[in-house]
Amino acid sequence: MKPMTLILNDRVGLISDISYILGKERINIDALDATVVGRKIVITVLVKNFEKAKNVLERNGYATALDKDYCVVRIRDAPGSMAKMTEMLKKARINIVQLHQISTDGTYALVALKTDKPRPTREILKENFPLESA
Repeated sequence: MKPMTLILNDRVGLISDISYILGKERINIDALDATVVGRKIVITVLVKNFEKAKNVLERNGYATALDKDYCVVRIRDAPGSMAKMTEMLKKARINIVQLHQISTDGTYALVALKTDKPRPTREILKENFPLESA
């Protein structure tokens, strides 16, 4: 099984639509996690047939924006929060390759990052920040 992460504009019925599309193609959802921050939703779906699910969703207009090497974290939307997170990675000698602040609701921000060491990144960050995707 492999996780697939989608970052989309939130709307009523979105999870229903995605689960319908996968079910219609006989793709079983083994796990699903969804988190809304601001106007965005991060949906992580665990499926056995990753490539088929990815192709089906993309054909239906749902881009799977992040590959498995990205980590999506929820940080406080406050001065110094990004510095705290990036300092932890710096101390571990982990290089950030890409970083995107996806959304904020005034209290929390969703940040997607890709590093040169994905597994250690997850280990370090999961102790201090809620991980939104596997």
